Amino acid sequence: YVVAEYLFSIAFSLELVVHMLDEGGTYFSLRNVNLKWNVFDSIVVTTSWLEDLVKLLSSSTPDVSAIRTIRMARLARILRVIRVMRFLRELRNMVQGIVVSLQPLLWCWVLLFLVMFTFGVCIL
Repeated sequence: YVVAEYLFSIAFSLELVVHMLDEGGTYFSLRNVNLKWNVFDSIVVTTSWLEDLVKLLSSSTPDVSAIRTIRMARLARILRVIRVMRFLRELRNMVQGIVVSLQPLLWCWVLLFLVMFTFGVCIL
């Protein structure tokens, strides 16, 4: 569990660095359209590293309520995925098609099982 948290912290940090390098000096500029998201990402990554640092340095049990609040903020990163999904209409249509086809696929498996069962009982 701890290793996974460190890996996620590293991954989010790398993502943040790539965004900073991509946008250059306009990352925290007021003219940047994504300024609020950039600030949010920076806060989430910073608090993630601070939480890991507190865990490492703390010899006693850390304040659980503060850590839960930080984790909730990290979970809010999922909102970014929702924002990006607007632009991926084709992908959303493909996923919806797969989900809709699951029920007929299930009935195909049931029919195949019944045919195999009937063949096994009657012929063998």
